[in-house]
Amino acid sequence: MWCYTDVREASLRKVWPWVEKNFFWLLLVVGAVLLFANLGNIYLWQDEAETALLSQRLGMYGLPLAFDGRNLIRQAPQDVQYTDDYVWVYHPWFPFYLTALSFALLGPTTFAARLPYALAGLATILLLYYCVNRYFRDRRIAMLSASFLLFCVPFLLHARQCKYFPFAALFTVALLDAYLRLLQDHVPDFILPYFVLAGFLLFQSNFGAFIPIIASLGIHFLLSRPGWAVVKRMALAMSILFLFTIPWGVYLQAWARGRFVFDVYRFSGHMAHYIVYITGWILPWPLVLCFACWYLRGKNGLRLTESEISIVNLYLLVILITLLFLSATFIWMYFSYIVQLVPLLTVILALTVRKIWDRSRTLGYVLLVLLVGTNMLHIFPYCLPLAREFKWASLAPRRYLAETDALIETASRVRFDLANYIYELTHDYDGPDEGIVLFLREHASPGDIVLTSYGELPIVFYTGLDIAGGLSAYRLEQVGHPEWVIDRREGFYREAIAQIIANGNYEAIEIPYPDILWGNRPVPEYHKFATVCGVPNVVIYHRLD
Repeated sequence: MWCYTDVREASLRKVWPWVEKNFFWLLLVVGAVLLFANLGNIYLWQDEAETALLSQRLGMYGLPLAFDGRNLIRQAPQDVQYTDDYVWVYHPWFPFYLTALSFALLGPTTFAARLPYALAGLATILLLYYCVNRYFRDRRIAMLSASFLLFCVPFLLHARQCKYFPFAALFTVALLDAYLRLLQDHVPDFILPYFVLAGFLLFQSNFGAFIPIIASLGIHFLLSRPGWAVVKRMALAMSILFLFTIPWGVYLQAWARGRFVFDVYRFSGHMAHYIVYITGWILPWPLVLCFACWYLRGKNGLRLTESEISIVNLYLLVILITLLFLSATFIWMYFSYIVQLVPLLTVILALTVRKIWDRSRTLGYVLLVLLVGTNMLHIFPYCLPLAREFKWASLAPRRYLAETDALIETASRVRFDLANYIYELTHDYDGPDEGIVLFLREHASPGDIVLTSYGELPIVFYTGLDIAGGLSAYRLEQVGHPEWVIDRREGFYREAIAQIIANGNYEAIEIPYPDILWGNRPVPEYHKFATVCGVPNVVIYHRLD
């Protein structure tokens, strides 16, 4: 046994310097595999197709148009989504430009739609490694931070979506990096433009992430007691940034998102929801408590310098202000809204594991295996009887409180997300959008109208057919008896669709694809890593002339 230990330690001493020296390239290669493998297999689902269609129209008309003369894109009927001229203002445009460029280079394919976002996810991992290594001067903390982000399955799932999520994460890391460099005594000339560009691109990716981060920077800046030279430098940087972002904020009507009426039950339920997301999938409660104990002891607890403690304070401030902002203002509560916080959370996780590793290398190895390969640590305390028996919905009859109860139930189950993710990368996935698109491509004719209660945007993107219905019930009352009707099992206004089918001459055609609502939605409590079995198949109704 002693000889085995000696041999193992000798092998590690030989291999470890090579790993440290080449870790950036290892991140690049492994990240590319995890993010790009089988990227085009699963068809775009509703929200992804929204981005893809707006990007297509941007490439064709120079503007992201909600209406192209045939089909309307509208998913949130009570919110401002486009101008009177149908110019899309519900989301910023930067992701649309990159997706349009990808389509111009590679064609309008599933792979091309997702490629810019997977690249942004990979860039986030590499930039985080660079930044942590620079500021904490401990390569192992940087390696742990980047590795935890690399193997964080919810982050990978969101980075493989044709949606703004990874750009928000990338420019959050970049903006915080630029801000910290502006605070230094000697600042290279490119740092101020770097700060403005990172902030502007964060705004143009997700202004819901931009607002709380800018507020966090302001609070942190005031608490850091900067010198007059730094104050002037930061004032200039912020002034230029606001000069670029405020006109866009007015044009995009950034305030017209949801119904911003504060509700204490919603606020409490949303905060609980996000805390479960964080502790159930990223930073488990046992390690949260360990970090809190060391953090409250100051620099001696975490064994960090004053400047490093200031960086940790900044990250914690961004996390807290973002959660408060989302919980107080947003109607919905999804993991997608906090993707930009995942890199910061992995740094906190890395600091905690590094501290434990210093005390016991064996325990450090055990933690790595548990954190990367399983959720054994994350299930506490959600697996305990008290947590499972308490119901947030008992506080008030609110839908979002019931959703929090369902999320806790999911968080309490033992999972092997990384193994499931690898299975997804190496196997085919059949979802309802794929089945519907393939069927219509084979059987529908140009000019046919397809009425569907959900999933209309993937049909438009892949087939170009005219659509009725959808989330906005577009021209539902004027459609008459269309050639094709798809009554999705969990869709909307099913009674109206049933009436159209009953009053017309339609035959029902069942296709061998499961009729699940969301397709390939990336949120961790819903995502399907394999084709769903045991549910009814999609039924398509064809009008018999």
